Amino acid sequence: MCLPNWACANGELLVGAADVIQAAAWPEDGASVEDWVEVLAENSNDLEAPATRIQPVIGEVLSALSATNGAWLARMSGSGATCFAIYENTAEAQRASQRDPARSSAVVGACGGC
Repeated sequence: MCLPNWACANGELLVGAADVIQAAAWPEDGASVEDWVEVLAENSNDLEAPATRIQPVIGEVLSALSATNGAWLARMSGSGATCFAIYENTAEAQRASQRDPARSSAVVGACGGC
């Protein structure tokens, strides 16, 4: 998860989101992580596009997360600007969390068993 040192103003963000808001069909209770990742990959955070227009670095962070080994999916959380990736396993997530902090103003960490 990346917790950047910048933010998106919700008012400005929501004004730009009216053209992209969509509803998703979520997996049923008891679905596997793979089922959730598949559905999430078919959908997107409706606020990601307007947030990225306001803060283009969000796209850079998502690209960097996607490029790490074992990343199944990278997304922005909520209205921004926190970004996260779902990894194949805890070891891959931990390796990604140990990247060079000098390359980014983000705080990166791994969560296992959440």
